[in-house]
Amino acid sequence: VLPDEMGVESPRELKRGDRLYVYKRTGAPCRRCAEPIETANADGRNVWWCPVCQPETMDLVER
Repeated sequence: VLPDEMGVESPRELKRGDRLYVYKRTGAPCRRCAEPIETANADGRNVWWCPVCQPETMDLVER
């Protein structure tokens, strides 16, 4: 989600808690589309995304 889609010029204009659109927000509504935020583990690290705003574009490849 880009800052201008939130009605601001840059992330610095957002309140501190609003700068991170999906980080550690599993199950919370996306701030853009209200779809619940999803999480998964990738290489031992957690990742968060909105399945509507950030759709999967390719299969994950095992390394």
